[in-house]
Amino acid sequence: MLRDGEEDVARGSDQRDQREQANGKEPIFEKCLALTQIQNRKTTLNRTSVLARKTRKMLTRRRVFMRTKKKLKMKTVPVRVEMEILKTTELLLQSDDGSANDSDNSDDGSKGSEAQAEISPNSHRISPNPHPKSDLRVKSAVSAWFYGFESSFDSWDRFHAAFYIFQLETFQRFTKRTSTSVTARNKQIVASSKARKVAGKKTRKAVTLVPDEWVTYSKTLVCTHGQPYEPKGKGKRNHNNVRDTNCPARVNLTVTASISGRWYLRANASGSHNHAVSKHTYEGYTENRTVKDPQLKSDVAVLRKAGATAKGILQYLQERTGKKTNLKDVHNMVQRHNASVQAGLTDAQRAFAVLEDFTRQRNGNAAQVLVDSETNIARIATFQTARMKRLFKASPEIVFVDSTHNTNANRYKLFSFMVHDVFGKGQYVHHALVDSEEKDNLRRVVEIFKENNPEWGKIQLFMSDKAIHQKDLATRLTPGVKEDAKSLMRDLVYAKSSAAYEESKATLLRLLGDNSSHKLYKTFVDNWDQSKDEWVTYKRGDVPHLTNNTNNRIESQWGKIKNVVEDSYSIDQLLSTLIALQVYAEEQYLAEYHRVGSRPTRESEDEELTKLAIHISPFAHELLSKEHYHATGTRADYTVQLDDGGMATVTSAVSGDTHEVNTRTSSCNCIFTKTCLLPCRHVMFVRSTCNFETCVPPMRYFATRWIRHSPENDIDEGDVSTGGLKQKVLPSVPKGRALSSSNKYIEAKAITEKIVDRLALQSTPTFRVALTWLENFFEALNAGEVVDFSERGNPVFLRLSSTSSGGVVRELDAVGESTPSFETSTITKSIPNPPKSHRIHSRRTSQVSPQ
Repeated sequence: MLRDGEEDVARGSDQRDQREQANGKEPIFEKCLALTQIQNRKTTLNRTSVLARKTRKMLTRRRVFMRTKKKLKMKTVPVRVEMEILKTTELLLQSDDGSANDSDNSDDGSKGSEAQAEISPNSHRISPNPHPKSDLRVKSAVSAWFYGFESSFDSWDRFHAAFYIFQLETFQRFTKRTSTSVTARNKQIVASSKARKVAGKKTRKAVTLVPDEWVTYSKTLVCTHGQPYEPKGKGKRNHNNVRDTNCPARVNLTVTASISGRWYLRANASGSHNHAVSKHTYEGYTENRTVKDPQLKSDVAVLRKAGATAKGILQYLQERTGKKTNLKDVHNMVQRHNASVQAGLTDAQRAFAVLEDFTRQRNGNAAQVLVDSETNIARIATFQTARMKRLFKASPEIVFVDSTHNTNANRYKLFSFMVHDVFGKGQYVHHALVDSEEKDNLRRVVEIFKENNPEWGKIQLFMSDKAIHQKDLATRLTPGVKEDAKSLMRDLVYAKSSAAYEESKATLLRLLGDNSSHKLYKTFVDNWDQSKDEWVTYKRGDVPHLTNNTNNRIESQWGKIKNVVEDSYSIDQLLSTLIALQVYAEEQYLAEYHRVGSRPTRESEDEELTKLAIHISPFAHELLSKEHYHATGTRADYTVQLDDGGMATVTSAVSGDTHEVNTRTSSCNCIFTKTCLLPCRHVMFVRSTCNFETCVPPMRYFATRWIRHSPENDIDEGDVSTGGLKQKVLPSVPKGRALSSSNKYIEAKAITEKIVDRLALQSTPTFRVALTWLENFFEALNAGEVVDFSERGNPVFLRLSSTSSGGVVRELDAVGESTPSFETSTITKSIPNPPKSHRIHSRRTSQVSPQ
């Protein structure tokens, strides 16, 4: 049932339709119905098209993500980058969903507007069309390098996340060229509106400001090869290769409002790359090579402090990041870290800070810095841990001494002491850095060591290195002669008597053809024969050298330190590295000391030696086993005579050597007991033939330095002298102005060129004599013995003087022995009109051959 009003409307509509039919027109109701049906079909088709387009976008994004993820996994990308990719892709998918929804709504609205427009043609004047796509500008063709990238984003964060993946996938790098903030843009809009009002112009639109939450209104990103090169220096060092190629590729980003009022970020690309784009080029960019992770930077600082090399740090960074980091990047990281640590402090201040922290780590750690009073430069820096003090206290009999030159950028010398520990290894007990090896500096280092170690009086032997650079002389010998020479050198070192030493020395001379001027024999006489008290066995019979010849054990240790100490270190870096290495060595010693276990029984080994192996170190056990074999084996040919005081006289039937053995203390006066501090073969032979319970003496007769688990050998426990950091000021030592390496080279080259020119003018005998002197000078210079060379005489010039006449000898004497290489012809040439006697003498000299 229709109401009265509705019936009237329907009746009026029917009458209107009848009139229109009478006039031949289509009824309005049917027309509206047809338009509605058409609109419904269009809406259905549009929605189907939008759904298909949305599905295609989602599938495309998913394929791009999977391809990028697979590629990044091949490059071993950290987990944080993969999480960022997942987050970015999720945001992109959400953005697509929102865009699709907006499109659906806008399509519905647009179709409804079209229908309304057909029904009411003038309705657009009252209600504008809210179609969201109507505000999109007419775009030009998309650049090939930008194809596949979205053109609109809901926020800057989403754009940057998506653009990061895009750059990573396409091997392109863009950087910001210009940007405009929202505040600046709004000021421009307001100023422009005011200017139009002042000019009397009317605007059809109200002033719309950009929302403040966008912060940035626009950005222009340009290719990294499009950033103009701007020199920062003063032109003293010009670059031969810069990154700028004027590449026109760029991305313009602008915050834009749609007609519907929705704000979004629009991205437009322009230009094309004028250079190759490849994976290798992309990975080679500095921004992609460098490490920015704070944790990894901290790791680099720790590794460098521990003595790691640049190559080792490089390998660590490449494994952790997957980047193509190179050595230059590592050096730059280390340099920046050093600059931040140094903070404008002097070498002395930085060294003092490192040592102050060192003394606080453990009670008993001692350090001392001696500073020059005028230059404020650290001349001496020493340190000794509490463990080093206990180690010296346990093994003070022999101390090795050595120095290493040019250990850091300031060319400090490392001067260290080492002892022979219970395990037969060398252990450092003191380190000192000195600016020069002057006697005054070395004396102060020894005084500091004595001050911190009251047991220094127990030292029985100081053993230092003798740097002899004469190895090339032996390489000139034939193989057979070299083997004989090596055997003779071994016999010289282990000579048990003066007669044996002299016999080996005579054999060496005979092997060299009885030529006493042979370089090898001269080297032996000049450098070794004069110091035989330090290295020949029979001369060291009363010294506990513990089988050490020269400082063989300290040399092996120095080889390890030289591999980790670089000449580019500053003094604080060098001190930090040495402290770290020292702590590591001490931990290794303690691990060996506290090791629990047993030693398996060896085949045909004496039971006493097997039991003894648990209590003494392997090094001492090996020495004792050899003596035990000589005491109990088939070669034991001794006779024993006992007296009432507990003394026994042991005589060898073969050599006739006699030794005194104290049966109460199990000691002997032989070389082995005195040098190794262990029971010898004579003691064990006496005990085996005189009804003692065991051949090997009880443990109470062993020195504690060889007892493995003796409390004295525990460097973690025990009283030590007071530690702390001390600083003293030394009076300044006047020195000449130091020359740089380049200036030294220039000056040396200038004088050597003069010498070469003059030598070319000399006669053959004079040339040979002068050349011999220069060779000797070079050898002394190479060995660091220039002072000794200048103090001793030069016998090579005796031959020249003996062949010269009195007048010329007087000329040479007037010049002095240090410059006799400028011989007769040189003096003659320097005289404008030389007398005939001088010219005759010059000819005579040229005819005489050297003796």
